[in-house]
Amino acid sequence: MTPVDKLVKSIEQALGGGVSGAGGEKLAAEYAQWCATANKRLDQCERLLDGKAEYEALQSAETPPSLLDLCAALSFEKAGQWRDLCRSRSWAQAEELNERAISALNDLYGKGITTAHPLYRDYRRAVVEHDDARALSVLQTIVRLNPGDVTAQQEKQRLLGKVRGLTIGRLEQALQRQDVPAVQQTLEEIEAAGWTSEVNRTVLEQAQAIRREIDRKTALNRCLGLVEWLDRLKQQNAWEEALAPVQEIEQLCAGYDLVLAEEPAQAFAAVRDWARALKQQDDDEKRFQAALRNVEFHVEKGQADSAPGAARTLQSLREEQHVLLNLWRELEGFAKAVPEDLQARVQRRNGVLQAEISRLVRQRRLLTTISVAALVVVTSIAAVVLFRWHWTKGQIADLVKLRQERKVTTTEKLIADLRHNDKKAIGRSQLVLAIRESEQWVTEEHQRVGRLQTMLGKLQVHRQAGFRDAPVEDILRELQQTQAFTKELAPEFRGTGATELLEFENQFDSILQTRQRQMQTEFLALLKTAEQQAAIFDKPDLNTPVLRKAVSDLAESVSRLETVAQPIHERLRLPESLTGRVAPLKAKVVPYQQALVKLDAAETEMKQAVTLEQYYAALEKYDAEHVRQLPAIRAARRAASTKLTALEVERAMLMPEDAEGWQALIKGSGTSALPTEVMPAELSKWLSLRDDENLQNVYLYQLPETEDGVVISAPPARGGRVFTRGPWRRAAVDSLGLRFSAMAFIPAKEATKAEFTETNFLCKCNRNKPLQQAQLDMLGSLCPESSVIKRIGLDTWINDAGDKFRCSLLPILDELRASDSASVVLKAFIHWRLLEILAIRPAVWGVQRVPAIGHDQAALKELGISDLRSGDWMVPLRVQQYEAKLAEFYQKTREVSYSSQARFMEQLLSDTHADGFKFAGYVAADGTPILTKEGGRALNLWGQMQDGLKLTWLWKNQTASGNPKASAAQAQPFSPLFCCGREPDELLRAVAEKQKLEWQTIGIKDYLPPLFQEKRKP
Repeated sequence: MTPVDKLVKSIEQALGGGVSGAGGEKLAAEYAQWCATANKRLDQCERLLDGKAEYEALQSAETPPSLLDLCAALSFEKAGQWRDLCRSRSWAQAEELNERAISALNDLYGKGITTAHPLYRDYRRAVVEHDDARALSVLQTIVRLNPGDVTAQQEKQRLLGKVRGLTIGRLEQALQRQDVPAVQQTLEEIEAAGWTSEVNRTVLEQAQAIRREIDRKTALNRCLGLVEWLDRLKQQNAWEEALAPVQEIEQLCAGYDLVLAEEPAQAFAAVRDWARALKQQDDDEKRFQAALRNVEFHVEKGQADSAPGAARTLQSLREEQHVLLNLWRELEGFAKAVPEDLQARVQRRNGVLQAEISRLVRQRRLLTTISVAALVVVTSIAAVVLFRWHWTKGQIADLVKLRQERKVTTTEKLIADLRHNDKKAIGRSQLVLAIRESEQWVTEEHQRVGRLQTMLGKLQVHRQAGFRDAPVEDILRELQQTQAFTKELAPEFRGTGATELLEFENQFDSILQTRQRQMQTEFLALLKTAEQQAAIFDKPDLNTPVLRKAVSDLAESVSRLETVAQPIHERLRLPESLTGRVAPLKAKVVPYQQALVKLDAAETEMKQAVTLEQYYAALEKYDAEHVRQLPAIRAARRAASTKLTALEVERAMLMPEDAEGWQALIKGSGTSALPTEVMPAELSKWLSLRDDENLQNVYLYQLPETEDGVVISAPPARGGRVFTRGPWRRAAVDSLGLRFSAMAFIPAKEATKAEFTETNFLCKCNRNKPLQQAQLDMLGSLCPESSVIKRIGLDTWINDAGDKFRCSLLPILDELRASDSASVVLKAFIHWRLLEILAIRPAVWGVQRVPAIGHDQAALKELGISDLRSGDWMVPLRVQQYEAKLAEFYQKTREVSYSSQARFMEQLLSDTHADGFKFAGYVAADGTPILTKEGGRALNLWGQMQDGLKLTWLWKNQTASGNPKASAAQAQPFSPLFCCGREPDELLRAVAEKQKLEWQTIGIKDYLPPLFQEKRKP
């Protein structure tokens, strides 16, 4: 936790549990100081940004602590509440942060950076110079500006762990040395970085205890110095200047739990009480003077508001008097003498206000009396007019009400009375209109009675003919219409023809009974047939054709049953025990009808689809309730749940195991061109190889044998082999033999790792063949392993600035693998480390174009090469463990060129992707293909197998029916079919011609994508 985080946490705790005076003042002062520091840095960044110096602004903002992180911490959730509290208690006021500068910095960070930004150059320079702290600082800025740089993220974590470990180690060493300044400085670095949780608890507590003791001593000395200063301020009667030192002493004593000695404590208490007493007196006098000025202002304002011509309301006068009296009571509370002239002015103003208030009250009472008298006169005049208006409205309302109640005779009588008795009144326009409307309505009601007589006459004709002149249903329909029309007449006319209608119904009743028995017999026969048809739906082996016929038959039967079950008259209605059996049958068939309509519409769309999107959209509709048990629907759901796009088919055919490489291919960013920038992790891994002393500048010397064929040397060098870092030093021949010194490793059989130590050698020579000084260079030289590193250019692969690659890594790997001079153990170690570099950005390096890399990496991992150390090629035990297996591995793979494979595969993948895969149709429910025009012309087709997980290769049989057939397994019904833009054989021939490389070579044919490994002829 950083110091600012600790401060904010303390403030939040103080706000939650109450704030003490001394503690709160200290927190306020510290918070204000941090805000001032942040604003100063923000102002500097703003000036740099205004001057277009964005890089310098970033450097300034990222100086620890990070500026935006600092501002975010200072702008904590309760910052506003804390500022209000500091303001109310007169504590140190923190500056408002420069929001404009923060916004500008956020915009700058939002722009992001590319790997060509100067920050990457600074990082590489820091890595080359082995300045880990600087490299980490720059990486943190890079990650903040370019969060998508995964390698920078990884390298940051690695460096962070390394720097953190070194810093914690320095703290432990400083504690052991009792180096107090170093302990304090290192502890501050750890806290600022937020690493305290990583430090051993005992070490952290010891360091913090040392710092607390130092801070406590410093605080005590500061308090004693302030006490002496306060004594001088008292002698000068400077009580105002003494307040700040008093507050600081109290904060220091509370913060560090200090207790002053008796003499300085008494001196401090005396000055503190003296200064605060004078401050209290000064504060009281200031408040009294403010109250005097407030009363004077109110009196003057009231006089100005009451100037001649000013209109004052009773409310405003009462409010002014109330405020004046309250201010006077407040002034009296100070118990101090008030100037006599102010007292007189207040009394006069209060008297004026009281007189004006009384006058306005009397005036209001007089106006009220006059208004009441005028109202009585106006009301009397209006009463006569209102009576006439109400009478007219009443007559109109009566006419409307009679029409609503359909009282024809009463309406006729009221109209006659109005025309005879109130001739003058009916001249009013509104009443005349109402009378005309009522007369028209009376005429219409009499016409209705006439129509009823006509309808009764028709029924009498049927009765006279014995009900044989028309079908029973038609006669019954006319009877129902007559009965319904009777109910529509006015109440006083509804008895018209009642006797004739009753006689007709009694005679027609026997006819209806006979017709009902006939309908019941017919209904029972239809019902039996329909229930037998409905039983088919419960069969488990139902398929689509059977279902279609069953739905059609049952729907027709249900329609006929509904016609019989719904007669035109209640007397013909069949028993509920029979008609109630129709609804379940209809409920069973209707969903199937709807489902089949939906399936037919979806299938039509599927056949018309010319794009994959159109097909899948139609396939989604090939589903419905009540038919999901059908095999076709289940197959369609399986196909819809494993949707394939043309790109997914293409990926499965080209790069099924490489998602990142596939993305690079479709974005066009996965070519084998040389990357334009060096990533942090790549630089770090390459430097670990370039600077490894077990790989670079290693010399091998073969010591001469004696006449017995034995090498005798001190220290003993078995077999006479000695590895040295650089050439041997001070090599000379004397009477005893060969002498030299070197940083050397003797490859003894029992050695487990290559350990170089400073060694002086004495090697006895053959006396019969004395060794000459000029012959020394013939005994050894730079070993083949170090030579091969230089020959393949690995040591200069990245330029001195660390920002550019000199060449691609694939040719380096090819030359390394083909080398016969170097140890296979060393080749495997470097091979593995270079593959790790490629794995950082496989898509950028075009690894997906070189399938052999993945095969080789897996084989090396299985051989255990990931556990090799850089010096194992010099250790006999490790060489014996790996040499035979690695020799066999490189013998098998040496003919496979990464570079050639990359060029061929890159061309093949890019050409195939350019042509793409196209929607060619789909597999119908019965397994037959439904092809588009594009699919009909294709020789090879691809689709999904029945498990929905793998692609099935299909071909078009040109010699038989012309229909595609599955080559190995049955295709999944309703799965889409695809064809390649160009046939695979044609693509292979075209690419081989472009690259001047035969694809049948061992380095190509065994690594071809799945698209080109399928059998393509029936």
